Amino acid sequence: CYNLRSDRDQFSFKTRNRRQCRTYTMSNFIERLAEAIGQKGYDNAYRRSVQTAILFEAHRCISDKLPAMRPFQRKIAFFDQARALLEATDLTPQQQMEVMWRTGTSKETLNPETAWKRLKLIERELEKICDKVRPLCKNGKSHDAIMDEYVRLQFEAVTGQKDKQVPDNWENTHNNVIMTYRMNYHGTDLDPNLPDPAPFKEVVVPSAKPREDDPAYLLKMPGDSEQGNTTALSQQVKESAEDRLAMLQEIRAHMDLLNDFVGIIPQEQLHKRKRELYLAMPNTPPTASERAKRLRQVLEGLEGMNEDMS
Repeated sequence: CYNLRSDRDQFSFKTRNRRQCRTYTMSNFIERLAEAIGQKGYDNAYRRSVQTAILFEAHRCISDKLPAMRPFQRKIAFFDQARALLEATDLTPQQQMEVMWRTGTSKETLNPETAWKRLKLIERELEKICDKVRPLCKNGKSHDAIMDEYVRLQFEAVTGQKDKQVPDNWENTHNNVIMTYRMNYHGTDLDPNLPDPAPFKEVVVPSAKPREDDPAYLLKMPGDSEQGNTTALSQQVKESAEDRLAMLQEIRAHMDLLNDFVGIIPQEQLHKRKRELYLAMPNTPPTASERAKRLRQVLEGLEGMNEDMS
């Protein structure tokens, strides 16, 4: 169904005959996402939940194409599908930008590398939910009923309120993986009724690995101009220290929350979660010369793009 086309500069998996190919996942995914968000529509508090759903579906779209690619090509192809999925939603350009932020504090956008790492975390979190959902699966119980019960248990564990009704979409603001699990699983397995995965758009990847600060490697959202990108990239370099501080504060908040569960959650599980948080800590801040060098590389890359376009 797909040809592998080789050029000097890029490889491309291209549809040969759509009528002979599997059904595209796009319309079905958009409908399922809208249903998961709810009738009230998107709220910026759902940002991470929607991002998780987008990344999971993007990987599913091209999962059977990834083995033929090199590691860096997989990340770029996956990220490109994520952008295509996001742009096909009814979200406004501003909301699309929010969805792809790394954190709400830094407002720094994901790139293929960070998105791929986040995908691996999502896969591990889905496995954890699967383990917790398994005891709730009983004969004749629907998937939605199972997930409603799981969400109630999570609500009670976090709030300590057992008699209060769970607010609508509470899980989408407190756990960014539950939406994806509800959309794609049936009990403890992937929903067998999901359409076969297939790329929504042509999969094109470079033959040589680009630099991570290459403008072609960075996310460009609707409405961005070249000058706007230059300003944004400069701001990212200037605010890198603030971004790291925000990440450290977020990790510390999670550590404090885990301490509140001492004696409630098994000690082994607490140690595991704390170790995961430790591994997620940002790297040592770069020196001023390193920041200046990176900024120069980014600006030179943008100048090269402008020359190619002229």
